[in-house]
Amino acid sequence: MRNSKSAIVGVIAILAIIPFWFFFYDAITGAVEALASTYAIISLSIHLIAVNILFLFAARPRFVFLPYALGIAPIFYFFGILLVTIVAYVLLLIAVVIGYHRVKRELKNRITFHVPILLRQGLPTLLTAFSIACAIGYYVETTHAPKRITIRDILPQSMFTAIFKNTVPLLPDTILPSFDQNDTVDRYTEKQLQASGIDLQQVSQEERVRVLKETRVQLFSHRELTGTEKLSDVFYDITIARSEKFFDSYQQFVPLALALGFFLFLRTVALPYGWIIILIMSGIVAIMKKNNMLHYVEEHVVKERLELV
Repeated sequence: MRNSKSAIVGVIAILAIIPFWFFFYDAITGAVEALASTYAIISLSIHLIAVNILFLFAARPRFVFLPYALGIAPIFYFFGILLVTIVAYVLLLIAVVIGYHRVKRELKNRITFHVPILLRQGLPTLLTAFSIACAIGYYVETTHAPKRITIRDILPQSMFTAIFKNTVPLLPDTILPSFDQNDTVDRYTEKQLQASGIDLQQVSQEERVRVLKETRVQLFSHRELTGTEKLSDVFYDITIARSEKFFDSYQQFVPLALALGFFLFLRTVALPYGWIIILIMSGIVAIMKKNNMLHYVEEHVVKERLELV
């Protein structure tokens, strides 16, 4: 590829990766908004396609390294000049250097030009580096805003209610006998007392109120209840309170744990995503060959091998 064409592809790589950092930052700071995430994936895909074209056809390494170094620099603008962001920047640079030289080495050693095999030498390393960089960016943001991360965020009430609804019927009757998810605290208490032979309908209203209040105090002494709360909501509040008390001492490790989980998620998704990029690249190379933008070049090489004397 001529230097001018390599420069044009390099500019495309830069222009594609800069919006990626903007959309990625918007996605992780806006509760992972779908629209921002979609734009981030599109920008990253265009960038990776441009970089892979340079991997295959750039005549000189500088046409790959220079646009890449400029394109990933906005990580410092969005996440600050910190030790972890410097590490992310260096890892991305190392990844593109390793990826480029692996592709070129495979290109030199192979007899035929096969796009998937060639790109598999460099693209996985690049995707791993991007996964680490994105996880580091996510770690920085969660560290700056730790109050946004609570047990209620990890386990929303709707999720707890769904789990509770489907789990309670599987429990033995001795744990929550005759439980209905719509039962209030007082209603469930009356049902259990009635099952024990105590019918509150047969006593005065004052006595009924007193018995129900004493029962609530005995069962839920840590909080005041009116009796009209749903039992499932009370269990949710108890679960959240005890979980927050347990995890309070580990709060400083929450951003790191979430970042690690985010990296594992991205690295898992990177496998099928990488193959999609490779298939797109195969199609682009086929179109370029069909339109005479590429042509075959034969090279005569000396092959060395050993034989027993």
